[in-house]
Amino acid sequence: MLSRPNAIAVGLTLLVAGALTSSAALAATVRYNIYNGAAMCATAQPSGQSSISVRPYGIYNGGPAANYVSCSFPIEFISDVKTDGVAGTIGPHIWIGLWNSSGAVSRTVNCAVIGGTRDGTGNIGTATNLSVVIAPGVKTSLATDNIDRKSQYGNVNVSCLLPPGVELEEVDVYEYDVENAL
Repeated sequence: MLSRPNAIAVGLTLLVAGALTSSAALAATVRYNIYNGAAMCATAQPSGQSSISVRPYGIYNGGPAANYVSCSFPIEFISDVKTDGVAGTIGPHIWIGLWNSSGAVSRTVNCAVIGGTRDGTGNIGTATNLSVVIAPGVKTSLATDNIDRKSQYGNVNVSCLLPPGVELEEVDVYEYDVENAL
């Protein structure tokens, strides 16, 4: 048998659950995917291949010079298209996790995030440029506003100039969908 405080708590929980499943509460869907940098990113230039290493937690620049890494992330077919033709939708939000393990040196990381794909129609968005100075031994992040991926078939692409001793650990992709198609 439930005590009175527990019965009230159960009743409130059921009331809140009912409210959250109403059609108004289900007006938008959010999907949150975490992608490991080691799985989704690669060195962008052949000259950096010997310096960039794939580690269990990310992609790391162990060389003496800065190297570019590039990543591309799949986005759902119908969701989060930010175009004039689909009113009320917004593109994905991107979060990039970084770690500076370089010892006693602060490092500056510059990244560009862009939506779209080269499909012959010019569906390439404008890059969002991000920059952060990371103190030694610190984990930090960069985040975008919502990215216009330009078409239903577009991707989200990330390119970062990793200084020596910096690891791109993960990229998180938040997808928003007002039509509950995710």
